[in-house]
Amino acid sequence: MGRNTEKVRKMRVKFGLTPKIMIGMAILALCITAAAVFVSIKTYDEAIKRYYNSVAYQVAETASGYFTEEEMRGYADLVTRYNHGEASKEELQAACENARYKQLWEEIDKLRKSMAANDIYVSVFDMDALENYSEETADDWAPMYYIMDSYYKSEEQFGFGESGKIQPDFRFDVIEAAKTGVHTDTMIFSNYQFGFIMTASYPVAYGGETVAFIAVEIPMSTLQSDISSFVTRLIIAACVVTFIMLIIIVAVFVRIVVKPIGVVADEAEKFVGSDAEVSQRLEKIRTKDEIEMLSGSILKMERDIKDYIENLTKVTAEKERIGAELSVATQIQADMLPSSFPAFPERKDFDIYAAMHPAKEVGGDFYDFFMLDDHRLALVMADVSGKGVPAALFMVIAKTLIKNRALMGGTPKEILDYVNGQLCENNEAELFVTVWLAIVDLDTGKGIAANAGHEHPAIQRAGGGYELVKYRHSPAVAVMEGIRYRDHEFQLYPGDSLYVYTDGVTEAANTQNELFGTQRLLDALNEAPDAAADEVLKNVSRHIDDFVGGAPQFDDITMLCFKYFGARRLRVEAKTEDLEEVIKFIGGHLDRLGCPEKTKKQLETAAEEIFVNIASYAYPDGGDAVITFESGGEPLCACLTFTDNGIPFDPLQKEDPDVTLSAEERQEGGLGIYMVKKTMDEVKYERKGEQNVLTIKRIIE
Repeated sequence: MGRNTEKVRKMRVKFGLTPKIMIGMAILALCITAAAVFVSIKTYDEAIKRYYNSVAYQVAETASGYFTEEEMRGYADLVTRYNHGEASKEELQAACENARYKQLWEEIDKLRKSMAANDIYVSVFDMDALENYSEETADDWAPMYYIMDSYYKSEEQFGFGESGKIQPDFRFDVIEAAKTGVHTDTMIFSNYQFGFIMTASYPVAYGGETVAFIAVEIPMSTLQSDISSFVTRLIIAACVVTFIMLIIIVAVFVRIVVKPIGVVADEAEKFVGSDAEVSQRLEKIRTKDEIEMLSGSILKMERDIKDYIENLTKVTAEKERIGAELSVATQIQADMLPSSFPAFPERKDFDIYAAMHPAKEVGGDFYDFFMLDDHRLALVMADVSGKGVPAALFMVIAKTLIKNRALMGGTPKEILDYVNGQLCENNEAELFVTVWLAIVDLDTGKGIAANAGHEHPAIQRAGGGYELVKYRHSPAVAVMEGIRYRDHEFQLYPGDSLYVYTDGVTEAANTQNELFGTQRLLDALNEAPDAAADEVLKNVSRHIDDFVGGAPQFDDITMLCFKYFGARRLRVEAKTEDLEEVIKFIGGHLDRLGCPEKTKKQLETAAEEIFVNIASYAYPDGGDAVITFESGGEPLCACLTFTDNGIPFDPLQKEDPDVTLSAEERQEGGLGIYMVKKTMDEVKYERKGEQNVLTIKRIIE
């Protein structure tokens, strides 16, 4: 067919039936969707705003029920008098430190968190200032005094008695609510330094008298999210309607158009069923319209597919061979990493869990942990530069060198010094590896770590949340010969945890190319900081998956969590400067047992008295003290044993002081050990060889 004929054919089908139908359908769908969204969003926006406004007032009303009338009147009167100079700061401080006040604050804060509110605060207003407000004589804001504030940013919370201000636009609603004791129906929205929020100000009234106000601030981001969700559902519904209409039109289109191209379809089917044998029937179609153009295109496609299949067969065979080899490599790499958990089932003093998710079949990340002897554990987290097979090979070498050198002895610094020298030899690929290496003494909780360009580890102290441990790092391993790495000492106490990871965690990106980042990582860790090691990693993985969504994984994701339950023995120098370490050791064990605060305080006070006596009198020239913690029995008891090699001394032989006498009349000394005997369930002294052994027991109620 000549060039001119081809031009005529293209002109005839330029505005064919199919483009017209598709364009018409697209315009129709756009009109339907736009109209539905425009009409519905107006109604929905107003309704959802009123709903959130109602919810906010319900939350405020719930919060008001936490206070008794006497408490609310007392707090309101105190902050008012304080801000008018009629009450002292000491009165304010005493009320603020009261256990009931703290309990009320915790309940308010728990309510705020459960309702995803920005802030719930209790305040009183300077009504005279509100009613006499004048734009010519006043600031842009009117004053109020805070009774309690539970702002979601703790560093920006107002304290008890502090003064704040409200926007003048809201003062009429406040004045009306104060007079009537009933909140207004006005929806209050504001956008200032605390963000775009909706505020519900609820008057707390008793006997028709408004005493204070409880305000609830809900972030508009929640409302906007609901509206976005509504719009999404609306669009989906419009698409469904459009799809139904499309089916009807297509049914008509099939009857008018599809049948004439049956021959083309039949030949295409035969092509598929005959092992790509090209038929010549398509060359005979001469309809002078889109069908002829279609038949010509299919004929060309059949010839191209036949050539493609022949080439694909060769390529597929090669790809399958490579895939099989990569599968074996993946399994080899996985087998090199510890993967059996619990890793040390016989050990009760710690728990450990680790996981790696490579971005490709094989990755450059690796972790390791192994016992150096019966009381020292090595922890390794590393990330090789690059991805794929080269990084995996370098990873195998680095992991082997680190473990072999660690088993020979030495600190993490000495180990990395050696490994760096070995990896720099013949490193023509110029690969390098970031490494965090730590050795933990399980008897004492003392650890030494070296960080070669790796991510900051996170530590969780018993009962607290995870925080990053930031200090100056050394360069990565294999970057340059002769690098001298640095050791960093740290101390773990019973109940503490370590979390280490590679940059694949913090640099995981979503479809908008936002990074997961360290703050989201800390939020994920602190969702359940006291969970088991494997649950900690699962929580982080879930948060990463939720954040990333459908975005592809570009980097290996590797994590390790180590939880230290603590040794039962602590050896320290017998000097008062080490008292804090002793108290942390004892407190960590008691927290793990769920010891009540009162009993914990009594045990810590008794331990302080005994340790200070040892530090002050046991050694003329200094020495050590050993504290042993044991628990068990029914009822559950805590047993503390203090052992020293000092001067023989039995504190139980000293006569109890007469506590009925005044301090001037009473003989000096003996009061401390007397208090120990009175608060403990059992106190026993023994002289074993050259050692003083004092044991105290207390039932954990």
